[in-house]
Amino acid sequence: STPRKNDEVEAQWIEQFESGVYVTLLRLRDGTKVLKKVKF
Repeated sequence: STPRKNDEVEAQWIEQFESGVYVTLLRLRDGTKVLKKVKF
C-alpha cells in the first residue's frame, strides 16, 4: 500500500528499469521499498 504520511518515507528516487522505462521508488523508514510510479 502507498504510505499516507510523509514522515514514513525515508527516500525517493527514480531508476531506469530498461530503455525508456523509468520507475519511481520509495523506501520507508522500516526498510520496505514501494513502487510508486512507472513512466514510459
